[in-house]
Amino acid sequence: MTQEVMAERVGVSVPTIAKLENGDPSTSLATVLRVLTVLGLAGDIDLIAAQDTLGRELQDNALRRTNAPPRIRTTPAPRLPPIAQTPPASPLLLTPSVSPKPPRPRKPKP
Repeated sequence: MTQEVMAERVGVSVPTIAKLENGDPSTSLATVLRVLTVLGLAGDIDLIAAQDTLGRELQDNALRRTNAPPRIRTTPAPRLPPIAQTPPASPLLLTPSVSPKPPRPRKPKP
């Protein structure tokens, strides 16, 4: 199957298919799943995940990091000024205080 046919069936551009074939990590998971579906391999996603040793290692590292003690700041957090609490504006205050000018009279057409 050509890249053009695959791109058309998946609903993406040809460069996106090329990026997927070259292992570009910016390719979305949705695109990968649609390609597997077009190829009739959608059920094999579990096999791919089972053999993903790097993904498992990254996942384990992330879990270890969440169990780590909280980090202590070396510099104090910047203090923001308090937000002034003002009551909502009255609709009367939102109208202009100056009345608009009356329309100019039109000149008669000759």
